[in-house]
Order: sequence, then structure tokens, then C-alpha cells
Amino acid sequence: MTQLNMEDTLLSEELELCTLTADRYYSNYYSWSHRLFCVTHHSSKQIWRAELDRMRKWREMNVSQYCVFSYCQYLLSRLGLQPDDLAYEYSDVCELIDLYPGHQSLWYHRKWIVYQLSKWKEERCVKMVDDELHNLRTSTDNLIVSHLKGLKILLRVS
Repeated sequence: MTQLNMEDTLLSEELELCTLTADRYYSNYYSWSHRLFCVTHHSSKQIWRAELDRMRKWREMNVSQYCVFSYCQYLLSRLGLQPDDLAYEYSDVCELIDLYPGHQSLWYHRKWIVYQLSKWKEERCVKMVDDELHNLRTSTDNLIVSHLKGLKILLRVS
């Protein structure tokens, strides 16, 4: 057995054990902590993506366990918080909220997604303003440049 196969097998076994203990013992923090430890030491985006897909299915059956949502947030962060992923998460959590409106974990996850989307939008707007400022630096129209600088400051404050 090669080193890579052995590592993949070990990871699979550890993740399966974490799933069994999380299923058996409600909100098992130690299980989720160990799962995070195992995944953190594998820098493969393919593994993170597969884990995220697996957890999306798992959390539908465990909507009141915030641990799984927190773990998904970690995976999304490791994958770079892509807007498509965040949009999918938002859509998914909204569907779950429609089915289970009283579960606090769903609302906390939604809050995190909205925050990440607004942060991404703000960074994108600031980058666009920076690009415009760069393009206008050679321009003699100081009024436009000062307006864009003010807009940039406003975007960072709000």
C-alpha cells in the first residue's frame, strides 16, 4: 500500500468514526473537533469539497446541531469563500429555515453567510474603486479623483 493510499484510508476511517460518534452522541464537540483536526492536516481542496458535500447532506438531518454548520463554515473558508458556494449555502439554509423556522443554528449560519457575502461585495467594490483611481491618477480631473477617494473611505466604514 502506498503512502498516499494509506493516508486516504486513515482519513476515511477517521471521518467515518467522527460521523458515527456525532450521530450517536448529540452535539459531540470532541467528534467535530477531531474531524476538523483530520481535515486541517490534508491540504487537498478535493477533500474539503467532498467533505462539504457530505456535510450538506448530514446537516439536513441534524438542523439543530450548530457544530456541523460551524464545520461547514470552516470548509467554505478553506475553499476561499467563493460567491457561488455562498449563494448555494444561502439558498440551502433558507430552504431549511422554511422547514424548521425555530432552529437557532440555521439562523446563525444564515447570519454568517450574509456577513461573508456583504464582506465579499464590499471588497469587490473597493477593488473597483481602486482600479478607477489607478486609471484616473494621470487624469487632471481632481474632483472625480477626490470623489472616488471619498467613496472608497465610505465603503470601508460601512
